[in-house]
Amino acid sequence: MTNVKVKSVAKTYGAVSVLTDISTEFTEGSFTSLLGPSGSGKTTLLRIIAGFINPDQGAVLIGNNDVTHVPVWGRNIGMMFQSYALFPHMTIAQNVAFGLERRGIKGEAARKEVERALEMVRLPGFGDRTPKQLSGGQQQRVALARAIVIKPSVLLLDEPLSALDRRLRQEMQVELLRIQRESGLTTIFVTHDQEEALTLSDKVAILDRGRIVQIGEPETVYEKPLTRFAAEFLGDSELSDRQSGRWSSEACRWHRDPCFRKAARQRCRRDACGSPGENVRLDRGNHGQSNYRAHQYSHLRRTRPFLHPGNR
Repeated sequence: MTNVKVKSVAKTYGAVSVLTDISTEFTEGSFTSLLGPSGSGKTTLLRIIAGFINPDQGAVLIGNNDVTHVPVWGRNIGMMFQSYALFPHMTIAQNVAFGLERRGIKGEAARKEVERALEMVRLPGFGDRTPKQLSGGQQQRVALARAIVIKPSVLLLDEPLSALDRRLRQEMQVELLRIQRESGLTTIFVTHDQEEALTLSDKVAILDRGRIVQIGEPETVYEKPLTRFAAEFLGDSELSDRQSGRWSSEACRWHRDPCFRKAARQRCRRDACGSPGENVRLDRGNHGQSNYRAHQYSHLRRTRPFLHPGNR
């Protein structure tokens, strides 16, 4: 396990600034999500950490080593892509062993490491199959096994769950978190799914137009957004304009309409069972009115206790 530091990293393509003065630290053994809309710079930041892209300025440190100009193969990172990138002409065992072979580990030593990795992702006995004989979720586990079998210092995940259906994605969230806790790897996870970031992560970093606008524990980020963008992106449809004192129509309706409050509570209970819904949360405003927003995070924490940091 090791930590990762990003210091004043910036990246531009022509006249477009993709990342601007990014400085943050991913602590040893932590699970951090980079969350933001398309074009916010989260994947670019991940690829700079991996070494696929060189920053225009700034530095990347893995442990105490400055790896800013070190190639990908010299950084000891495990990378899992959205497309899985499995070799169709190889067996599962050969796919998982690919990185080991490039490091000169072959024969019995490689076989034992492959078996250990497949056991960790709960695919023992699948080594002789080919990728086309596996389901999407199983292929994803193979890609994860290939990333962790080399015993990397850092695990980088670029939206690995986005191609899965909702039910399978939820199952893989649990498996991914289990494997990360068992391996103890410092993990950086790119996603645009708010629920995924809030339920999986020790920390969430929200990016907007190439800047980290907020980083912190999921509950803190959700409960106390520092910017309007952070609040809106995490599902807050009931923001008040503190300068003008105006409340959104839904916030006012909650305050006045008991039927609306009852329907919102029922919607929250339904969402807690697994279907996405609108976010309503309880909060007290500065103007003596009640701005209620019962958000998904607290419900997910109760209905999926295995995902909550206190129970990991």
